Amino acid sequence: MCRFSRSTWVLIFAVCVALWLEFVKKGKLCHSKADLTGKTVIVTGANAGIGYETALALSKQNARVFLACRNLKKAKEAVDRIKTSTENAVVDYLIVDFAEMDDIKGAVKEFTKKEDRLDILINNAVIFSGGKTKDGLDMMFGVNHIGHFMFTNLLMPLMRKTSKKSPVRIINVSSEGYKFGTIDFDNINPDLPHDSSVTSLLVQYGNTKLMNVYFTSELDARLKDEFNGQEQAITTYSLHPGGIKSNFGLDLTNERGRVLEAVRNIITFLFLKPTIYGAQTSLCCAMKEGIEIHSGRYFANLEPVELSENARNREIGKKLWTESEKLTGLNWGI
Repeated sequence: MCRFSRSTWVLIFAVCVALWLEFVKKGKLCHSKADLTGKTVIVTGANAGIGYETALALSKQNARVFLACRNLKKAKEAVDRIKTSTENAVVDYLIVDFAEMDDIKGAVKEFTKKEDRLDILINNAVIFSGGKTKDGLDMMFGVNHIGHFMFTNLLMPLMRKTSKKSPVRIINVSSEGYKFGTIDFDNINPDLPHDSSVTSLLVQYGNTKLMNVYFTSELDARLKDEFNGQEQAITTYSLHPGGIKSNFGLDLTNERGRVLEAVRNIITFLFLKPTIYGAQTSLCCAMKEGIEIHSGRYFANLEPVELSENARNREIGKKLWTESEKLTGLNWGI
């Protein structure tokens, strides 16, 4: 049996830790130096986690950033932190609950009443939970897909207006979980109680992340038709933020007991990157020059990547759009 000295074991341990920090806990950074002075941005779910880091970084680039959040107290605190950190005085909040259609309509009405442009929309908010929205939809279907579908469509007139002056980008934060998703149009709005198994919730989460991808590609197809061969002034991208330490699933694990909470904490410590890295691909899609040719595509680790077979059926994208319009009462071009 090979025996190492104590100093050798210490060296091996140090090398392992260094490799772990470099290849597991560290990610790529977006180094765009874009000056966003005069640009207006909305980031949903921006009071904490990836959304907060995204809003913070865009504020540092001089953008006028709105943090679209559900909780007023948390939104105000996040805005204050960003203002203090960046000395950017044009950071504000927009209160909106993506689990209630009337609230989404009210938030858009409030925003468009006082703002005359929207250059970048980042649909980042996400929920991992069973139960129903106030409109009777499955919570994840209602928030992760329908809420952002409605929010984006209601903001389209303002983004069309902005695109006549300068390019507009729409970014939808998805997840690699889309690869395990399916869209069952016979059960698009399932009944998942709040106490559903974690497995059932993970399956539905993957389904809604697949919807994010199809929403993006179908939106791009409609925009290409709208611009009819001319330069596409509104582009759209979906993305995977990476395996990131965030508040995702925190409430659920806290509710389900100490074992699940401990497992989550171990996985987070060993395998998930710090939150700042989760914002980098969103920032790339928001600011990187020359990516307009990739409109409609899916990004991961700051680069466009090919989609899995389950996300490349245009007919599914069309049908999802039609069903989403029926549920929201919206029509393309409003």
